[in-house]
Amino acid sequence: MPLPVEEFDVTGLLAESRMYLERLADRGSESLAVINPVTVANWSYFGAALCRVPGAQLLIDGGIDRFIWMVGCAGSGTGRVGSGLVEFLNLCVYWRAGQILAGMLESLASPDAGGTNASAALNSVFPARARFRWATIEMSKLLIRHTDLSGVSESAVDSLTFYLECIDRENLWASGNCGAAPLTGEARLLVEDCSIAMGVLSNESFASLAFDRRMDTHPFVNSEGVLVPVAAQKLLSESHLMVFGYLRRRVGQHSVATAFEASCASMVAKLCDSTSFRVLHSSVAVKVGNHDPGEVDFAVTDDRKNLVLGEVKSNVVGSSIDTTEQLLAKQVSKAVEQLDVRIQAFKSGSPLTQGCEQVQVPSSAKVIGMVVTLHDYGGAVWNSQDLDRSLRSKARFAVTTAHDLALLAHTLTGIDELLAYLDFRERFLSHSAVSMDELDILAAFLEDEDGIRKQFNHLSAISNVRAIMKPRNVDRELLLCTEAPEGCTSWRQVVAGLPAVPVW
Repeated sequence: MPLPVEEFDVTGLLAESRMYLERLADRGSESLAVINPVTVANWSYFGAALCRVPGAQLLIDGGIDRFIWMVGCAGSGTGRVGSGLVEFLNLCVYWRAGQILAGMLESLASPDAGGTNASAALNSVFPARARFRWATIEMSKLLIRHTDLSGVSESAVDSLTFYLECIDRENLWASGNCGAAPLTGEARLLVEDCSIAMGVLSNESFASLAFDRRMDTHPFVNSEGVLVPVAAQKLLSESHLMVFGYLRRRVGQHSVATAFEASCASMVAKLCDSTSFRVLHSSVAVKVGNHDPGEVDFAVTDDRKNLVLGEVKSNVVGSSIDTTEQLLAKQVSKAVEQLDVRIQAFKSGSPLTQGCEQVQVPSSAKVIGMVVTLHDYGGAVWNSQDLDRSLRSKARFAVTTAHDLALLAHTLTGIDELLAYLDFRERFLSHSAVSMDELDILAAFLEDEDGIRKQFNHLSAISNVRAIMKPRNVDRELLLCTEAPEGCTSWRQVVAGLPAVPVW
């Protein structure tokens, strides 16, 4: 029988683990100073080094992108290419294991505070989210379409996709020959802008680089003119973050935020085909007062009994992982507060308007607030305790990411089912629940909605119990598919039938 937590000095162990990580980080900085950054141009150096590192599977399972990116951006050695890599990766194994332990200890030491940053740190070192490549490609194209920037078109995303496929198919990175893959025109200009020159971050520490968010927006390293996709997994799963960052640098935060709002509205509109629902975007509002026009980013209504008010947040999540909880409270709570005020105004008789026209929706209609973000804030959007602590709101709102909005749009059959799903999701999270991913909640909804709702009812009668949605296992081939699912019925069957991970 495991010993009670009270018999361990959790606070002391946490302090020791942090000091241990600081020492490892210092050694990591010293190790980076030895490695020649040209090493990243050839994956075979990393493959060979991993074979010599005990516990390397921990790096492989959790993703090695971060450490390759660090070598390319911050390596400053001038010696033999590949030299010092085994020692560096060995340190990375210990650092990753230490981070996982520290995250667990932090959640034990402060169960009611700091959980968001701990979850974010854990996810950054051991990713557990299913990210479909087709979803990030579609969102990337929508962002470009609605930004309407001269010099870059949606075809740049297709060219980038082909570039990455060519490198993978021909094993060009493994042979140090990424330059042989075709990348020209606007796609090359995009990638060049989203790359970092070799060694340019050599003055920054291992500790800061380990959680640096520039890997999201600059996943390539420019190795003497060859653009190496060092953060390959990030590119395959969340390239829309890179595209968003590129557009923000080109047109500014306001313009790209407007494009993001339009992109989310377009995604929701996919669920309105052949239904009585419609999506309202641009100049939508529920007047709150004389000094508050009550602008809403998008609205979905059937003009009778249902209304969804949507708020889109595209603020940057900060330069480092340790800002996650602060930014969740600042950005998402702001969106929730805005929606809460607008919903209350609507229920009090203030009409929904678009431009100068009033939209005929009765004040008795059921109103749901929906927040769409670029990031999952370390998994906080599926963690009821993190949401309650950061949002401090009695009202329940659906907070989802742009990627997951695309997933819902291609999986659910219409707005009616979206409303049913959001209710199911809210019921789950109302029981101090936690999920690792939106996909896990969606799969449960499709597999056995009625049965799991009965479990919710059972849980409501039990105090101090935290529900955990069983995580699903997704084949790599399914994640890497570049074409969005066409047959809704067959795709729904795939999602509902995803197996639980073995530990469950």
